[in-house]
Amino acid sequence: MNSCAACRRRAVALADRVRCLEAGTPTAPCLLLGDVDDFAALRERLGPARLEDDGFALLIPGAGLHEAYTLAEQLRHGVGQLQADAERRLSLSLGVTQLGGGETARDFLGRADQALRSSRAQGRNRVTVLAADERFAA
Repeated sequence: MNSCAACRRRAVALADRVRCLEAGTPTAPCLLLGDVDDFAALRERLGPARLEDDGFALLIPGAGLHEAYTLAEQLRHGVGQLQADAERRLSLSLGVTQLGGGETARDFLGRADQALRSSRAQGRNRVTVLAADERFAA
């Protein structure tokens, strides 16, 4: 499945959850998207099974962008303590954003995906935050 189809599927799943009174405020829901770095190579070496992608999403209601960023960094650090094999540790790339006022689920998910792609492009094993509203930037 290509990434556009996956994004559409995720946007449909989020659509009902993003209609909230807090949208566009400092306590609006945040979305964290992540994936295991170099999962294909890891799968080839170790043979781990997977159901679909190497990615995951967390919808974080009422936390605020700074708290969502902190959670993402804690996840990244925690996973980084795990050994993939004798030669390397696991790592995560993560993207974080917050629901903007009047925003659609597709826009919300798209910005989180853009943040995740930015983390990958900058060398992986990092968290990138893209705020819908710079007033609430982490």
